[in-house]
Amino acid sequence: MRPVSKEINQLISNKERIKHANFGLVFNKWLDLEDYLKRKDKENSQEIFISDYNKSKQKAAKILERRHEEQASYCQAMQKAGWHPFVYHAKLISPFVSGLGMTHPTETGLVLDHTSGIPYLPASSQKGVLRIAHIINTLFLEDLLDQGIVKKDENTSNILWEEDAASRTLFGFSEKKEALAGQLVVLDAYPLNPPELGVEILNPHFSEYYQGKRGPTEDQNPIPVKFLVVKPDAEFVFRLLLRTPFQKAPETNQESLITIINKNISRAITEEGMGAKTALGFGRFEIKGKAEPQKIMELLNECKKREELERCPWLSFKKRRIDSIREWDWSRLTQLMSDSEAIQYQKVPEIAQAIKEAAEQIRAKNSKKWDQERDKRMAEWLRPSGIEWAIQKDADATSPLSPEEEALCEQIKGLKDWGNWKTANIEMETLPLMALQLLQDKFSSWGCKERNAKPDKQEAWKRLKQLLSNQGK
Repeated sequence: MRPVSKEINQLISNKERIKHANFGLVFNKWLDLEDYLKRKDKENSQEIFISDYNKSKQKAAKILERRHEEQASYCQAMQKAGWHPFVYHAKLISPFVSGLGMTHPTETGLVLDHTSGIPYLPASSQKGVLRIAHIINTLFLEDLLDQGIVKKDENTSNILWEEDAASRTLFGFSEKKEALAGQLVVLDAYPLNPPELGVEILNPHFSEYYQGKRGPTEDQNPIPVKFLVVKPDAEFVFRLLLRTPFQKAPETNQESLITIINKNISRAITEEGMGAKTALGFGRFEIKGKAEPQKIMELLNECKKREELERCPWLSFKKRRIDSIREWDWSRLTQLMSDSEAIQYQKVPEIAQAIKEAAEQIRAKNSKKWDQERDKRMAEWLRPSGIEWAIQKDADATSPLSPEEEALCEQIKGLKDWGNWKTANIEMETLPLMALQLLQDKFSSWGCKERNAKPDKQEAWKRLKQLLSNQGK
């Protein structure tokens, strides 16, 4: 018997079908009461649930990764909007339990995430502990009466705690004439990985006294009650956000609020404890860091790459087919330009520009083999992208060089290195086309077009390309 509809009961009656199901459903909704009572007589009832939980962890881990991605991305986005994020990576150093009072056939429940079935810390319970931590931190200040944080009741002389401006700003307030939403936004805290579950025990010694039968005498037999807990060493990530304080907020100094929140978080998770049974030492954490764990950063980077590929599907083609090739030749380039995938992205400026740079590399490497037909081929291929390719004039159509121009060409041929060029004091603008083409080969061999070239080399290469373009190359 399960407390579900007949249709659902038929679907989940096969144990193999729910073998890897969400543990939250198995534990809270799909529990077969008759089967549970039979198994309870033979084995530890809580061990039954731990076994079911362990079967579901593999699928739950994927959902958990997605949840961390969403929260971390949200914090980064809100930080750009002016909010201040707080990220605490903490390790559990004592057992953690939450939801013992929940209605459950085993008499002890456990708070589980709805979608993954993993134990977690709801934002609402965190906020309550943070508020208690703030009160305690406030009460530890000196001269409380002078600061107005506590005051004496005029009628009874009792000392009363007054909410300070920071508390009213962070946690909000509601009064007859005005109200303010809390400026502190708390997100649910999830474990970094699916944690291990264990078993702890409640041992009420006076069972008949609690049942109202007789007084709390020592002759009554204790009845152990076992319940599930998250074992120590589980790592959790706490994320909070401080809004940009409203103008009507009692405290508008954001830096002051940031300092207060850090103190409150640290006290809440390391001293006050989270979840139930904190008075017995449950729910204590040790802070490992105040930033996203390395695993989450790697997940975010992978997420960004996926989003980038979705926005720019041609990026994969560029990295795989263009950027990976160091040395180009005309045969390889023409083969790529004829590829159906390259034609698909022919209008993409980034792809066309990469093809153009490859062609320029080939032309600079062996300008003697470069002819007008290649120029026409490049101009035709680049036209859909809007990128121009100048077609050089035929050698037969060029006018013969004057003696002065021939001398300049010979001077360029005689240059041995970049130092020769700098000391030669040749005005680049006075060189004829042939001399510029010769200079292009020299500059290419001297590394002027490389991205890591020195600024003077890069500037010279840029001027040379502009002059060649102006002369019709």
